[in-house]
Amino acid sequence: MRVPFIAAWVEPNDNITCQKETPIERNSIQQQIGSVLDLYSTLCKVANISPPENHISDGFLLQTQLSGKQNTIREDSFLNHFLHKHNSSYFSSLVKSDWKIIYHYQVNGTPSYELYNLKEAPFEVSNLEKENPLQLKIMLSVLKEELDNKNVLYPEKEGKPFHIIIPELIFRLLNF
Repeated sequence: MRVPFIAAWVEPNDNITCQKETPIERNSIQQQIGSVLDLYSTLCKVANISPPENHISDGFLLQTQLSGKQNTIREDSFLNHFLHKHNSSYFSSLVKSDWKIIYHYQVNGTPSYELYNLKEAPFEVSNLEKENPLQLKIMLSVLKEELDNKNVLYPEKEGKPFHIIIPELIFRLLNF
């Protein structure tokens, strides 16, 4: 999920309205999260085009971030939900602040979990799910809440959906 995104005006010109309204800070690096979901709304704004009347957009405008500032209304989370066959089939992942969880649905047995601290290991080389059961429980709970709030469809087998399962081991370790 960590991929570079480069933004620049092809030919910077302070006299062009859209460039005045959406300045792009030169030679800067923006560390705040952004996503592909933000591009539609941002490009509509830059082009001075209104989206269709009933169009729902999950993204944020990138104008503040492109200008080199932090967007204070932007959430610090990003959800991926693949309930279909993909590189790693049937998974949901969530980045929340410095943490990332990947939940692999139990299509062929039991679910599996991956937990990463992106601040300490941005390349996701050390799965911390066994070493940090409390953070795993927190992230699983946040992931479940995000999916429920978005009313997502879950992968199914024989007509039965697979929902998020928080392993019993976590509850025993934390005395629940």
